[in-house]
Amino acid sequence: MSQKLRVALIGCGMMAGNHLNYFREIREKDPEITEIVAMCDVDGERAKNLANKAGDFQSIPPTYNDLEKMLKNEDIDAVDIVTTHFNHHVSTIACLEAGIHVVVEKPFALSKSRSDDAGCRKKE
Repeated sequence: MSQKLRVALIGCGMMAGNHLNYFREIREKDPEITEIVAMCDVDGERAKNLANKAGDFQSIPPTYNDLEKMLKNEDIDAVDIVTTHFNHHVSTIACLEAGIHVVVEKPFALSKSRSDDAGCRKKE
């Protein structure tokens, strides 16, 4: 790999801590594979706390409490979405539309409905 995969974590709660541990393990095996370049959570303090834990094995990434702002300001190759289930599709769609690779913690959505009030946009 010629350059590190720049990853952002979206959702910084308890399960994201587990994901962070996996990123740590990857980094310990080969520090040139990936780097966490941003963290986003609606609770800014939660994002900062997890970013500080990432600082144990890499530089502390910037934090955001607004997904659109993070996507606009950061150079991201992929995201690891670990938000609450009802929000998975919203974050996933925004990232895919921005051309970013996505790993999403199951489930992708709570139903197969594509209604506008569920946060999905219908393609014209």
